[in-house]
Amino acid sequence: MPSVDPTNPDSPHTTLHPVPITTNFFEFLHVQINDPDAQYEKIRHIISHFSFPNLPTRLPLTALRRILTSCLVSRIRPYLSYQPLPRSSVLDLDCLLAHHIHDYLGFPFHFSTHLLFAPLSHLGFEFRSLSQLNDAAAIEGLLRDLNHHVPAFRSMARITLADWTCMFNKCRSPLEGSVSRSFSRLKRRLPAAWITTHEVLHELDLGIRLTDQSFLFHRNIALHHLIRTLPPPPSSPDSLSITNLERAGLTHLSQLGSWTCPSSAPSCHPHLIPHDHLPATLRTFAAGREWPGIKAWLQRLTLVDLVHATAGVP
Repeated sequence: MPSVDPTNPDSPHTTLHPVPITTNFFEFLHVQINDPDAQYEKIRHIISHFSFPNLPTRLPLTALRRILTSCLVSRIRPYLSYQPLPRSSVLDLDCLLAHHIHDYLGFPFHFSTHLLFAPLSHLGFEFRSLSQLNDAAAIEGLLRDLNHHVPAFRSMARITLADWTCMFNKCRSPLEGSVSRSFSRLKRRLPAAWITTHEVLHELDLGIRLTDQSFLFHRNIALHHLIRTLPPPPSSPDSLSITNLERAGLTHLSQLGSWTCPSSAPSCHPHLIPHDHLPATLRTFAAGREWPGIKAWLQRLTLVDLVHATAGVP
């Protein structure tokens, strides 16, 4: 992988060095990446060993909130930013923090953690919630990966998302917020932080939409992915028809047709026009017998249909 020369960082020349491949976790800035269990134990140890100032009188709630924010939460936040925790684990940490505050105040009852972390406008004490910081860190981390300024990191993140979409979620984006399936059993195949992000998006009814859909205009989309993304009308080809096209060497939409607009009106939606040479190309294949039905289906496709289907818009 290209890098700078550690003996001469100011050199304009780049050097290549081997990068080991790990399939479980690695340590970066003293944080175990993709190992939420070790991360949970480390943060739990920090909270358990945190102590308030030893003063003759108890501190008021405003002072406790400032101390926790400045001395404890500010120490935990970087750990959550680099490796978000599962929601169940971070809720346990919130309960531990609330128990720690309760022991200091000496209340005769245990108050609800929601009361401790709710804002003042909702009759709460407005302490910083680790679960809320964890949710924000998970979403921001995924967005940072998918839009990383380093092309290699950005490409790896988008390949991972594509595998997640097509291999484990039937070509439906798992980041739409409407996917209720749990992916917690895929921790060895997906980043643990991404699984947490999916849980947060589903819980808060949020979604991350794909805004760059230029690949649809260039027709750079696989046929099998296309038929699983579009709503299946009665006349759409089945998977066997698409398989027959693939056996004939036609795997992508760009090989079947091109976009055209029947008129110059602003409200005109581009339609797909099949290539003229395809009947002769498919004559010796099984897809040749199915071509009239496939051609009629292609002629009904519009660019708007593909954009809405890919974005998850009904």
